[in-house]
Amino acid sequence: MNNRLWLFWNNPNNRKEPAYVTLCKWAVLHNWSDSNPIFLNEGNIEDYLPGIRSKVEGIQVNVKGRLDRLSRKFKHNPLNEAVKCDVYRANILKKLVVYIVM
Repeated sequence: MNNRLWLFWNNPNNRKEPAYVTLCKWAVLHNWSDSNPIFLNEGNIEDYLPGIRSKVEGIQVNVKGRLDRLSRKFKHNPLNEAVKCDVYRANILKKLVVYIVM
């Protein structure tokens, strides 16, 4: 039960979780029964990575494209969800490596 499986899903604007995400979670729970899946989201990410939101807010995304340029005119520093998830993943890995080394 020490094998941890880290998963992150964010539902923007408090929308209901899509059915395919729920199905994936059930599949993980069924097929990875010997592991300890940890389902991360915006509500509990600070429990595992204290202060991560302040790190993520300061990131500026340099994405090219007409839609991105247009959205920057109306919303300052829009953060791409994929970039935010990459930051979460990198910090979880950093935390795990520190624990393994110690």
